[in-house]
Amino acid sequence: EALESDFNRWFAFVEIDEDCDLEKVKELAREYEALSSVGLTGEDGKDVVQIRFRKLHRHHAAGLYFPTIYCLCVDIRDPGSLVHENMHKIDFLRGKLSEQVGFSEIRRLYEGAVRKQMKALPEERQKVLKGSSKYNLKYFLKPTEIFARCGNKFSDTSAYTRFYSNYPWYQPKGSVSYNTIKAKYPVAAENIESIKAMEKLIKEG
Repeated sequence: EALESDFNRWFAFVEIDEDCDLEKVKELAREYEALSSVGLTGEDGKDVVQIRFRKLHRHHAAGLYFPTIYCLCVDIRDPGSLVHENMHKIDFLRGKLSEQVGFSEIRRLYEGAVRKQMKALPEERQKVLKGSSKYNLKYFLKPTEIFARCGNKFSDTSAYTRFYSNYPWYQPKGSVSYNTIKAKYPVAAENIESIKAMEKLIKEG
């Protein structure tokens, strides 16, 4: 199945664990094609980057990108991680766009939005963000995480969403999948005004 997957169009190697739902993998390939339509697949690197569909139990994550070995992993039980991890891929392949001057204004706006909206969160959630756990405020404000999250938001506002919303597996706002992803982040970034700057950075960076 891996050899026949459409993901071979965008990746140097494809691995699909035997316990993965093959229909979901095919659906994700359509989603990736939609990403390609708005320049979000990061065609550079397609001869070296691997994609692996597997259950990520021990990592406690829905998806991962390992820049040193050019490997993108997606837990097929939470396919919403594909866009986020793909943004990490683009970021690292293009020399860490997230740390470049062209992204600094978006970072500033994002951090301001997070700190402002954080005050409205439940006290327990604020304690977690202010604490020392993995998913604290310091983690969410890392340039690489801001870049990936803004990439999520850009995809929500682009032709990509209009393309794949026609499919029954699309997870709109309000769905379990959407809310699971959103709950992990202290802010959904709806009020950031520089999404067009994000588009320009991705396409020209």
